[in-house]
Amino acid sequence: MSAVDATDPDAVVIYIDGFNNPGFSGGPILLWDFSKQEYEILAVVKGYREDSAKVIVNGQHADTNLLVNSGILVGYSLSHAMKAIEDSQKEQQPTK
Repeated sequence: MSAVDATDPDAVVIYIDGFNNPGFSGGPILLWDFSKQEYEILAVVKGYREDSAKVIVNGQHADTNLLVNSGILVGYSLSHAMKAIEDSQKEQQPTK
């Protein structure tokens, strides 16, 4: 784990050194609990931090930047992800 942003206790954001690829979003971020000798789900993958890269065309810097994967994976705490699922399910239920 690289960093934790807990400024919003309802949506703790976790940063991990690792690349995110298409299809990873929504997947689990696991941790190994040494006392229980088992994996636990810590968070859910949201995406990655974008970074800008300079573009070189024919050896010359182009007047633009390209957004690239920074190598920092972003996840939300499991409790935040579960609340989002529950809220979504409530919205989809017909009202009486």
